[in-house]
Amino acid sequence: MKQVFYCILFICLSIAASAQSSSNQKRFSFPKQATINLENIAQDFSPALLVKEMPKPGSQKMVHYNYPANSDAKRSA
Repeated sequence: MKQVFYCILFICLSIAASAQSSSNQKRFSFPKQATINLENIAQDFSPALLVKEMPKPGSQKMVHYNYPANSDAKRSA
């Protein structure tokens, strides 16, 4: 009985190993479209961090910060 169990286990493991080794991978090759030199980019895309703290839990403890962008928008309105 033990030999039958080991034989079935060996067959199952060999089927699983053979299923993993065979693959149907498709390979793609894309031609080079452009070359980008990052030193030539003059625009600054880094965001300015205004608040460094997490909001307080609970809706009653919400703090409204006076952001520079918000204060400028209120003045122009």
